[in-house]
This record gives sequence, structure tokens and C-alpha cells, in this order.
Amino acid sequence: EHEYKNSRGHVAIFGGSKQYSGAARLSSRTAFASRAGLVTMFCDKEVYPVASAESPSVMVQVYAGQTLSRFDAILAGPGWGEGREALLETLFASKLPVVLDADGIRAYASLLKGGKPPVHGPLILTPHIGELRLLAQSLFPEDAHDVAKSDTPSTFFQVLERIATQLKATLVVKSQLVYIASAGKQTVVVEGNNPSLGVAGSGDVLSGILVALLAKLKDCDQAALEGTLIHQRAGSLAAAQYGYYDSETLISFVGRATQEAEV
Repeated sequence: EHEYKNSRGHVAIFGGSKQYSGAARLSSRTAFASRAGLVTMFCDKEVYPVASAESPSVMVQVYAGQTLSRFDAILAGPGWGEGREALLETLFASKLPVVLDADGIRAYASLLKGGKPPVHGPLILTPHIGELRLLAQSLFPEDAHDVAKSDTPSTFFQVLERIATQLKATLVVKSQLVYIASAGKQTVVVEGNNPSLGVAGSGDVLSGILVALLAKLKDCDQAALEGTLIHQRAGSLAAAQYGYYDSETLISFVGRATQEAEV
């Protein structure tokens, strides 16, 4: 049993804040559904009682500088709130594979604006278009206006590839379509044709899938593509069964989609 859990990978999730503890819980539950062996969630001491009560299968801890070497991958950002720059630098310094979402991306953009790009290990970023624009503005303000020009897809792809190359990261950009970009690779467009995935919390579910796969596969591009496809597939399964669904329901289909992908 212990061996099985270890072979599936141990994931650390940094998220949750006084304003918002739900996002980190969705990501944690999803990481389990995506077959992570163990999930530890690190939160602020103010939200510890809530987080530990609502996440019974997750080990919840307050981060006080513990070593991170026992983890296979880290997700940072869901419901994290402001002012996480110093902690993000610490997570990056571990050189562990990291998935960065939401407030994690905003913290990263503000570090980049300061002109000190932090050294990091393997990295996946999951921005929506607004967060992508923030990254572009922090890296090349003069061209950032090209980010959302859907009339010129080639320009948009150039911007994605430029950001991915400068950040040495894989981008999973969430829009009506999903774009996966990384340095020196052709950008992949995933046509989910699945408007139901606009449901609140859907992004937290995606990042939970990605961190579980990154822990297992150790490869950003592979995790990004497989994770996006599993997320889309879970959305299709949920829509077929329920029509309208919420992100809690979506998680229950992630397990099925993950199993299909593993066959």
C-alpha cells in the first residue's frame, strides 16, 4: 500500500487564504481523483481549522519553512491571495516541478516586473487571457497589447511562444480553446468545444489534474497535454450525464477520464 502511494507521487498544494479556501480544496480533491498517491496542502494558520475540516483525505499543514524534498510536484496559487512573492521564490528555489495558477501567476508577474526572474525547476503556468496579459506586460510591456488579438492568431502564437521561451515554462492558456505552448515546440490548440467547462472552479480542477500528472510523468509538455485532454473529457462526461454541472461534480468524472487515459 505504502509503495503504491509513493509510486503515484506526493503532491504539495500551496493555496487557500482567509478570503477563499474553496479553490485549494477543489485542487486537492482533484489531485486525488487524478491518482496522486498523497496530497499535502499548505495554508495560512488563519485558515488551518477550515482547511483541515473540509479536506479530510488531505494532510493539511501550516508552512513554516519545512523542507520540500519529499514532494514530487507542487501546485501554487489556488485561492492564495496577495503578497506571496517571497514564498513563491522559496518554492521555486526547491527546483521541484511546479504548476502555477491564479494568484501564483500574479505573484510571479510581480517578481518579473521587479526585474529579478527567479530561478526555477520544471514549470507549468495555467493563465487565462487576463493573467497572460499580466505576464506579457511584466516581460515585454511594449508588445503586451498583442496578447488578446484574436484577429491575428499568428501574432498571438508568437506572444505565447515568446513568453514560454523567456520563462522556460510550459503555458496552458485557458480561453474558449486551450493553447499549450513551450519553448521550441509547436503550439498545440485543444478544441474542447465545451462551454460547460466555464463553470466556476473549473480552473482549480485543471490545475489539480496537472500537478498529479506532473508528479507522475515528470514532463511538463506531456503533463500539460494529457491533463488538458483529461479535463476536457471529464467535462464531456459530466455534460452528457447532467447537462449543467458544478465543479464538485466535474471532479467525480476526472477519475473516470484519468482511468480511460491510463488504459
